[in-house]
Amino acid sequence: MKLTEERLIEIIKEEIEANSAAPITQTTDDIIAALGSLYDSLTEDLNEIEEISEADGTPSKAIQWIWWGPKAKKAQGKVNKIKLNTVALEFAKDNAEDKDAKAKLDSKLKQTKEQSKSLQTMVDDKFSAKGEVTKRALASAKIKGQLEVIKKTTGMTDDPNKNKELKDQMKELNTKLKKEDEALKSLEPDKEELKAAAEEKKAAAEKAKAAAEKTKADAAAAAAAEAPADDAGADDAGADDAGADDAGADDAGADDAGAGVTKSPTEETPEEKTKREEEEEKEKKKKGAKESKTTKDYKRVLNESKYHSQSIRDKFSRLL
Repeated sequence: MKLTEERLIEIIKEEIEANSAAPITQTTDDIIAALGSLYDSLTEDLNEIEEISEADGTPSKAIQWIWWGPKAKKAQGKVNKIKLNTVALEFAKDNAEDKDAKAKLDSKLKQTKEQSKSLQTMVDDKFSAKGEVTKRALASAKIKGQLEVIKKTTGMTDDPNKNKELKDQMKELNTKLKKEDEALKSLEPDKEELKAAAEEKKAAAEKAKAAAEKTKADAAAAAAAEAPADDAGADDAGADDAGADDAGADDAGADDAGAGVTKSPTEETPEEKTKREEEEEKEKKKKGAKESKTTKDYKRVLNESKYHSQSIRDKFSRLL
């Protein structure tokens, strides 16, 4: 079915009415959070896209069709979302009543616009040299993003002149989008080319996987090679610890020796003096008891020697 100008205008009107009725449900915090997430996600995606090498440096149409074209669309889609959220943030800023809130949103809006511009440059640089198919796919995605921004903008204004201007822009963009899609369709490879490209993509993925595994294995081998040196260092550290323990034991001995030193009477407190005298009295009693026991034992041995054949020397040896 051919798309006439009248039908195109009807579609535009329907889209404008649908978007005009749609309320803005996102809070400014949601928008800011989404912007940060999109920025990080897109940056990561661009850095992680695997390169599929070509003999002449330019990807074939088939590789562009199944690999670079879809990657370019996906990346541009995220830039488009950032731009949409920027529009919502600007609307929130314009309608903020609190002065501080307006200033905060204005600051964030400037930052977001700079990030959006930076990301668009990154996407363009990443895919601009990847062939005509990729270029057309990226251009188509950009136009779709512009249309989304206009649709969202029409839902945020009641100005009839502004709406007319937006409607004219949508008409122009839809015409451009149609041309880009037709040009892209004309570049579609045949089935055999796509099959060969799929095999090439699979081989490239396996090669990248093997390279990643080799890098991992090399890192593990390097770590294992360094492990003995680390263990030796640990042993040395253990020896040092043992030395430290011995030194600690020596210190403990010194402390014990210090504990045995008795203070002179002039340095003692009354409590210390009383305690010392009690200890000395106990030692005297203990010594006296020991000496008394020893004397009795000697007398018993002498008496036993009178009635038994054992020598006095033998008897005394039992006491030693």
